[in-house]
Amino acid sequence: MTGFAIKMIAASSMLIDHVGAVFAFAFDAEPLRVIGRVSFPLYAFLLAEGARHTRDMKKYLLRLLVLALVSELPFDVLFFNAEQYPSTTIQWMDWNRQNVFFTLFLGCFAVYWYENVRRDGAWAIFCGAGVLGIVVLGGIVRADYSSMGVALIFLLYLAKKRRRQMVLLAFFILFTYGAGTGFQYVPYMLGASLSLVCVALYNGKEGPKNQWFFYSFYPAHILALIGVYQFLLR
Repeated sequence: MTGFAIKMIAASSMLIDHVGAVFAFAFDAEPLRVIGRVSFPLYAFLLAEGARHTRDMKKYLLRLLVLALVSELPFDVLFFNAEQYPSTTIQWMDWNRQNVFFTLFLGCFAVYWYENVRRDGAWAIFCGAGVLGIVVLGGIVRADYSSMGVALIFLLYLAKKRRRQMVLLAFFILFTYGAGTGFQYVPYMLGASLSLVCVALYNGKEGPKNQWFFYSFYPAHILALIGVYQFLLR
């Protein structure tokens, strides 16, 4: 399975998840949310692979940050207002959480910090403290998946063997969807576990190059869902 195929699965799973989150007022969305759990572990895996192979980390970081900033307003409008249903008053900003591209940016920035500080011969404790600070920042700014998501990206970058990546993904799934929640989120754990299959089948090849489609898909699908949601409220 190529990186392109994994991107398609991740994007499709994310779309299904967001349809379930936004239109939960109309039907039982739980099955869609379970399927949607596949997406973030795959995006974390793909970002770790991208950070490992990119020729220009600064441009890579800049693209992620721009996407995070561009997507934030549509993200807030869509999900905050969907949670307020049946209210038709539009709220434009929600500071309680930030879109997933902030998580991806911070995860990649942790990698950038690690590589540059280590390369410059700084003390290991300084390097580690910086990475830890960036991970904690993910929770402070309330990025999607919080500090755990940022940590997963960084750990996957360090785990260059796929077997170790599988273990880290399993660890993430267990503690994100299971620890301290009893059996309430077992279906989410099972849904996210499907990402392990994709990682196991990954052949290390990129496949067709269409990065701008995947960069634009996130804000584009959110805008499309906003349109459908507002249409249904009329």
